[in-house]
Amino acid sequence: MQPKPATGEPFRTDDEIALANCLGDSVERESQTRTSRGEFRQSVISQFRSVRITGEDPLNDAAERYRQRWVRDRLSREGLSRACRFGWIDTYSFTKALGEQLLVKSPNGIPIPSKQCRRCR
Repeated sequence: MQPKPATGEPFRTDDEIALANCLGDSVERESQTRTSRGEFRQSVISQFRSVRITGEDPLNDAAERYRQRWVRDRLSREGLSRACRFGWIDTYSFTKALGEQLLVKSPNGIPIPSKQCRRCR
């Protein structure tokens, strides 16, 4: 039995994977905008006022780490929100269920999402 959210919308594995891919692309694009990059830089500068960061490279490196952490945290929150919407208590059980459903649907063993296949070629 597959969980259903309060709205009664059925859970569809392929739709969830497509949504996750779109969300990942969207959050990544948002993190790369000039405005976001400026905010990441300002956050680093504010956070390390007492530490003197000299030169652009260390500041840019710190801002990039901050950006990556922001992307990871944003996607984690969104993933947990999707998991809870369908009745799972955490992202582990949600992604485990997604993987199990893909295995059940695949006639020839372990499926590889199409986005992954294009990268491997």
